[in-house]
Amino acid sequence: MFKSTVYTVLGMLAMKPMSGYEIKKSIDESTHFFWNESPGQIYPALKCAQENNLISTKAEKVIRNKTTYRITEAGRKELRGWLSHTPEKFTQRNELLLKVFFGNNTDQSVILNYLHESLHQMHIKLRLYKEIEAMTQQHLKDKTDGAKYWYITIQ
Repeated sequence: MFKSTVYTVLGMLAMKPMSGYEIKKSIDESTHFFWNESPGQIYPALKCAQENNLISTKAEKVIRNKTTYRITEAGRKELRGWLSHTPEKFTQRNELLLKVFFGNNTDQSVILNYLHESLHQMHIKLRLYKEIEAMTQQHLKDKTDGAKYWYITIQ
């Protein structure tokens, strides 16, 4: 069993061949609301996946050398196997809630300011989620591969 970053990379490459930069960009545009990976995690995962024949590469001459990664059949099998296992227990780290929990150690106005700012940020995020939902509905109409699962995720 590999680290979750390898499975994130395999899942992204199952959609289409990409460079490491494109994988990061794809994560930033899709899963980062609930699952994020840094370049410092992605590139070692790519190396691990390649060493285990889960992906293959194609070097391209563009302005600078670009390596495009493709998932192999072994990679698809590994991804399907990972998807068949029950997810680990859901845990969430939320510094805001931690500070509220310990709020009796500071002035109440400090905590109220945090809560007001958090509410403002949540409203911004809700607007963004509604935009993503509309885009996902268009993908459903266009019968884009994976769109029904993207829709379930945004819901």
